[in-house]
Amino acid sequence: MKCPFCGTTMVKRKVDVDKTWKGRTITFRDVQAEVCLNCGEEAYSGEDIELMDSIIEGTLKEEEYPKLMNLEEVSSFLRVTPQTVYNMLRDGRIRATKVGREWRFPRETILQFMSMKEPTPVMYRSGDLSQPEKNEVNEAASRFQEKPKKGERPAKDE
Repeated sequence: MKCPFCGTTMVKRKVDVDKTWKGRTITFRDVQAEVCLNCGEEAYSGEDIELMDSIIEGTLKEEEYPKLMNLEEVSSFLRVTPQTVYNMLRDGRIRATKVGREWRFPRETILQFMSMKEPTPVMYRSGDLSQPEKNEVNEAASRFQEKPKKGERPAKDE
C-alpha cells in the first residue's frame, strides 16, 4: 500500500493507538497497521477501526450524557460536524428546542434517531395531489396569507 500523503510504500507493523472521545483516552496495544516510514502516517483496517470505536462507545454509559444536549455534544455523539446536525434538524431527522439562541436536543430523541433502521422520509411521494390533499393545502395557505388586524394576535393552529 502506498502512503496517501507522501506516496512512499507503507509497511505492516504492530502499533499502539490512542483514541480519545468525550474526554476519555484509551490505548489499544499491538494493533496491526500499515505505517509509512517516511512521514509516519498510519492506516488501519476498517474492522479494527470499528472494533476500537465500539469499545470506546461501550465504556461510556448512557447516563453520562445530559438529558438535554447542546449542539456540540450532539455533534460529538454522532461524530458529525455541527453543520450536519443543523441539516438534520432542518430536514426533520432529529428534533430539538431552541432555548434563547441555542438549540437543546433531548437525549432520548438522539438515541431514538440512532436506533432507527431506515431513514425517515422527508417527502412521501411526488405527483399530483388528491382533492382532499389539495383542499388541505389551500386551507393552510389561506390561513398563512391572512394578516391579523392591527393589535390583534394571529390565530393559532390547533
